[in-house]
Amino acid sequence: MLRNLKMELEDSIKRAVNLDDIVVVFSRPPEFKFGDVATPLCFELGKKLKKPPVQIANDVVKNIILPEGVEKAEAAGGYINFFFDKKYFSKKTVEEVIKKDAFYGKGENKKEKVMVEYSQPNTHKSFHIGHLRNVCLGDALANIMEFSGYDTVRANYIGDVGAHVAKCLWAYMKFYDGVIPEQNKGEFLGKVYSEADKKLQESEEYQEEYKVVLKNLYDEDKKIMEIWEMTREWSLEEFNRIYMELGINFDVFLYESEVKDEG
Repeated sequence: MLRNLKMELEDSIKRAVNLDDIVVVFSRPPEFKFGDVATPLCFELGKKLKKPPVQIANDVVKNIILPEGVEKAEAAGGYINFFFDKKYFSKKTVEEVIKKDAFYGKGENKKEKVMVEYSQPNTHKSFHIGHLRNVCLGDALANIMEFSGYDTVRANYIGDVGAHVAKCLWAYMKFYDGVIPEQNKGEFLGKVYSEADKKLQESEEYQEEYKVVLKNLYDEDKKIMEIWEMTREWSLEEFNRIYMELGINFDVFLYESEVKDEG
């Protein structure tokens, strides 16, 4: 709408100065009191018409026939400031919003593809308020990119191996070996991890045991991997439940365990 209005305004200016071979450049004035758009065209025309820019600006304001949507024009030191009709724009905007409904403001399809990577929780730990903040921000950004016309891929990189996983596995095998909670399994693992973090600060013996579990995890020891796969699934189920409650869907899930060897 604004683009079309500027084109109409450009044609009106050309007719007012009786010249077709000119390019009218618009800019936003430094303050709203100077109008909605302005043009310094008269300075360029001053050389061409051999007249003072101020005189040209006054002549244009006097003779111009303003298009619908422009309330008035004022000359200001060689500039021409244009003031839009606020009621006209408000009415047209409301009409367009009603007409386009949910598609109002949607951008044209673009060639570029973008990937927004967000949420990125760690298995074997709690899904906390920080993760909730990131997943909301990331999904909002992905929605904006998609609505702007970009082919948008929503990706989630999940940390399912590493020191934090080994801590949780060590504490689980040490203090809860064989325990399978009936519900809230992800929350249970978060508590196990917190307990492991405290216990490991209390005992060097525990530290040595943990290091063995960490090594066995990266060596893919059979017993460790069985427990890892079971508890990993508990975390993923918890994440998916949360995403479902939030109404958030991902196109791609990436797991650290799939790239750890390359890294």
